[in-house]
Amino acid sequence: MQDPARVFSRKRLAALALAAALLGAAALHGHAVVDDPVTDMPAATAAPKQNLTDLQNRRDAAQRRLDEIKAQISATQGRIDAANQLKAQYQQQQAAIKETIDLINQQIESMEQQIAELEVLIAQKEQEIAAKQADIDARWAGFKERMAAMQMLNDGGSIALLSNVTNMYELLTFSQTLEDIAAKDQQVLAELNAEYDELNIMKEELAAAASQLDASVAQLQQQKADLDEKVQELAASIQAQNNQISIDEATQQANEAALSEEEKEFNEATAAIQSFLAAQNSKYSTPDLYCSLNFGFPIAYYSRISNGFGSYGTNNWRKSAHGGSDLVSPCGTEIYAAADGIVSVSHRWGGGKSGNDSYGNYVMILHGKADDGNTYATLYGHMNTAPLVSEGQAVTKGQVIGYVGTTGNSTGYHLHLELRINNVRTDPTKYIPLP
Repeated sequence: MQDPARVFSRKRLAALALAAALLGAAALHGHAVVDDPVTDMPAATAAPKQNLTDLQNRRDAAQRRLDEIKAQISATQGRIDAANQLKAQYQQQQAAIKETIDLINQQIESMEQQIAELEVLIAQKEQEIAAKQADIDARWAGFKERMAAMQMLNDGGSIALLSNVTNMYELLTFSQTLEDIAAKDQQVLAELNAEYDELNIMKEELAAAASQLDASVAQLQQQKADLDEKVQELAASIQAQNNQISIDEATQQANEAALSEEEKEFNEATAAIQSFLAAQNSKYSTPDLYCSLNFGFPIAYYSRISNGFGSYGTNNWRKSAHGGSDLVSPCGTEIYAAADGIVSVSHRWGGGKSGNDSYGNYVMILHGKADDGNTYATLYGHMNTAPLVSEGQAVTKGQVIGYVGTTGNSTGYHLHLELRINNVRTDPTKYIPLP
């Protein structure tokens, strides 16, 4: 149980608040600033050398530059992705055309082989035609000699031959023999002429086939030339995309370097604000301010935790974790002080969504040092209206300090609850009971 001697009465808290105010008279004035709900930076203990406005402006400027660089990175990456996609399309087209060229080369090779075979056949037919012509010429020469001899017989020589005939059979046989010789010569000549004509026809057919193949080869070669030209055009397009990708990747590297530098600046500005916050808690800290760790439920009603401690929110590109627990509750729901203490920060929302304004209207309460030697404080963010308590005011456990809202960097009605131990945010659900 809590030591009764150490329980604060309202009068004691008021006295502590007055003493803290007197002790902090020489400290910084104005509203305190804390980091936004998705940035968890270690807090320094030394008092800041800059004033609150300068610190906030510094962080806000860094935030704006981070947003600009992030937009540039996104746009540049979009160009790189588009260029890579277009490059892939060109490469696919190039590969398809090269496959077609390979098929055309195969067809040309096959046709050229057929042409070579036809040329061999044509040469063979030409040799056969020449041989047949020689045979015809020889036969024709013999035929002419026989015809001349027969003509001589008709001119009188046949009388001498007939005078030697002794009977009718010999006469008839002689006449038939002459007729048979003439008929045979005519038949042979007709066959030779027919074979000659057939060979010429075959030669012409082979020549026509070779000519057709030559035309087909020429057509395929033209197609191949056109496709080769297209391949070169695609190669140039691919190179152009590679050049653009190289430029954008260099730009992206510069953007990433700028982002790293700006994140460093943002983190330094946040750390400076945390130093100011630590100074605010030190300003109101007194040896008599005691935290019993008997925290009460800080809200009248909630339906669920929409975003727990340590999770990543919309600013996960900065790789920063959520510094509290978001308790979803209707607008206007009462918010209570989780324990007795002194209000170290009471901030009225200025309409922004970053820096100090990221919490909207909010209150931070310093509860003092517990028996474990640690100092505890709680923060209540996104109140619907200005806080009901002011800086330096003593509050008691269960006292209404504001109402649930969605001011600041918020997308819906909820209470953003934080627990800070020695100015470092900790999971509030490990200390504050949530039914």
